[in-house]
Amino acid sequence: LHPFWVKPRFSGAGSVAMQSPRWDQEAATLRADARKDYGGFPRRTKDVFKQKTQRFRLPNLTDSQMLVLSTTVVYFLTVCLYYFAFFRHAKVVLLFTAASLLSCPAFAMLNGKRRFEVSLAACCGVAVLLGAIAGLYSYANFGFFSWKLFTSRTYENVVPSEDPGMVADAARMSFAKEAYLDQARSVGFAAEDGNLYCAAPISSHSAPKEEVNFWAVGVNCCALSGRFECDAAPKQTGHGIILWDQRQHFHDARRKSAATFGIHGVEDPIFLRWVSREQFLDMQRSYDREAAFFATFTTMLLAAGSSSL
Repeated sequence: LHPFWVKPRFSGAGSVAMQSPRWDQEAATLRADARKDYGGFPRRTKDVFKQKTQRFRLPNLTDSQMLVLSTTVVYFLTVCLYYFAFFRHAKVVLLFTAASLLSCPAFAMLNGKRRFEVSLAACCGVAVLLGAIAGLYSYANFGFFSWKLFTSRTYENVVPSEDPGMVADAARMSFAKEAYLDQARSVGFAAEDGNLYCAAPISSHSAPKEEVNFWAVGVNCCALSGRFECDAAPKQTGHGIILWDQRQHFHDARRKSAATFGIHGVEDPIFLRWVSREQFLDMQRSYDREAAFFATFTTMLLAAGSSSL
């Protein structure tokens, strides 16, 4: 059914290509010339422009820029993780940090022959470690107090003579109009660490002055006796924020005032900061702003230091 000088040739599954003897001779000649000139068949055009796949990189960034960016991002996210999650999920955060630190050398071992991947693992490991240290500092100085103010209750119209156990879950309290800061009976306790721990009783006009269950405290803001200038004092604001860092020296100052002026009360009173109404309402946001500034400043400092290496 076809000319005898044309022989069928299979070029694919189920397909037949018709080729003439003359075409075969020309193709063989071309192959021989190519083998003679190049020592083999030339590469295909698509193979010449084929590039090696670049992993763990963003376009238009050099390896150094990618390492600096990765270090900065990992550090910032680690600091934010400690600030926002350590209060309620401390164990989970610590386990995640340990797993991240262990995964970095494991990733480096799996890519031991790849120079960029090993450098990336080392930078991420250092960033996680530094982020954990800075995150703990941020939580201890800002995050803990912000979360306590957010999760604890606020009491209004508190009478200074009432049992402090009734407001033990408070973070902030606003005293009744009859309450006032008794600066005349304030004292300062000189501790061995070189600081002066101050305490002033919060008394009531309608109750005996000898019974005190709430104390305004501070550090290095008073005289040894009779002068108290901590926070918003000497203004009679009537607002207090609970002090969770109840150092033993505040109890020493309270005992000194009790022994000097004949004050008595419960053995476990409430220590608080005597603040203005603006501080009373804005204290939580103030801690958040300080934490944001700390995280941003240290992240920029790390980025600048990494870029200079």
